[in-house]
Amino acid sequence: WVLLIFVPVVIGSARRIGRDVRKTTRKGQDKLAEIQNILHETITGNRIVKAFSMELWEMLRFRKAAQRLFRANLKSVRAQAISSPLMDSIGAVAIALLLYVGRTQIQRGFMSEGGFFVFIFAVFKLYDPVRKFALFYNNFQQASGSSSSIFAFLDAKDDVRERSRPYT
Repeated sequence: WVLLIFVPVVIGSARRIGRDVRKTTRKGQDKLAEIQNILHETITGNRIVKAFSMELWEMLRFRKAAQRLFRANLKSVRAQAISSPLMDSIGAVAIALLLYVGRTQIQRGFMSEGGFFVFIFAVFKLYDPVRKFALFYNNFQQASGSSSSIFAFLDAKDDVRERSRPYT
């Protein structure tokens, strides 16, 4: 029952990290779209760029956009990277607490050493899915952040309405 103390901590931290992952992934997608727009404008307007000798300006504009994309992706990776050490730290505290509780249970005669080792083995086996939960949740949030603009586009209402009945 002692382990149930850590369930809200694990879920709360996974939700917070997942929210950060979703937000930073969305920003990264926006920065990537910005780079694609710059490239499209530059390539399609190649003659205009050359006519006004704007090659250097276009290169600097692209470089700044690439740096913004790099920073956004770095924030996303940073948000994802915090998950594993945090879950390992929570697991270490939980194991230390279980060892303390187990020691007192053995000293009082409520549990045998063999039963305690079986219990610790079972806890270690339960810990792996909890740790993987945070990783899967982060991957889900990354996918959610990446696809949010697609869903927003699909949900947008058209300005032009179709006639209710066809022309006759």
